Amino acid sequence: MQSITINEGRGYSELETAIQSRLGAPFNKIPLKICIIQAGSGIEKEMGVYDDVIDIFTGEPKAEHFHITVYPK
Repeated sequence: MQSITINEGRGYSELETAIQSRLGAPFNKIPLKICIIQAGSGIEKEMGVYDDVIDIFTGEPKAEHFHITVYPK
């Protein structure tokens, strides 16, 4: 598990870039599908390319409550 901190006013592309940077080469050039999972629900919700982080995480998210899964597009 890894942790990435990003400003709530940022959007999909900034989150994607932060994740790609963490993954490093050669994965940093692969477009990503980002999904949010709220702990306990087991349901993935795909983050849209025009979504802002604040639209997905309402309130103050705690690390144990939210998880992001990433897939190649």
